[in-house]
Amino acid sequence: MDEGHAEASGGSRPQVAGCRSCGRPAKWESITDHLGELWLAVCGCGRLDLFLPDYPQFDTDDPLGVYLNGPGRHILPATPPWIRLFQRSVEEPICANWRYLPDPCVACAASVIFGTQAWPHPGVNGRYLLCLNCGQVTVNYTNIWQNRSETTSGAEWAPPCPAVQRLRGCVYRLQRPPAADTEANE
Repeated sequence: MDEGHAEASGGSRPQVAGCRSCGRPAKWESITDHLGELWLAVCGCGRLDLFLPDYPQFDTDDPLGVYLNGPGRHILPATPPWIRLFQRSVEEPICANWRYLPDPCVACAASVIFGTQAWPHPGVNGRYLLCLNCGQVTVNYTNIWQNRSETTSGAEWAPPCPAVQRLRGCVYRLQRPPAADTEANE
């Protein structure tokens, strides 16, 4: 906050001359937790400001993040989509049977590749490889009846490239339906 911009009035709501961007009055909201009292100003122009009565000189580039997480707590970076898919796929109800492969990734050379197999279509064996370092996906479909093989690779997750689409399709096809409630059948 700019010096003298906000100060506590009787230990609670800050007294503010107006929004630092447009000068209009802002709407103030507060929360109190074990770290103390925090005030967030939301102006119609879109500007957010933060005031901490215990630390009136505190300033931040991320007032909403500090308001929601508390001062001194940092927001962790977003988990990459391939890590989220991998984590979800090893838990119920999916439970993919991933195996570690010591081969280096063709895209980043890291040795953190995991592979799984599935039958995406009758007579088609699918081998799916995922690098947990960079998100590179390699999918090999082998048609056992026609003795034909097709491989596709990619690391585009948004929007997903064909290799990623096939891996996602494989993982979500493995999802098991919920167990039937035995009491409801009696």
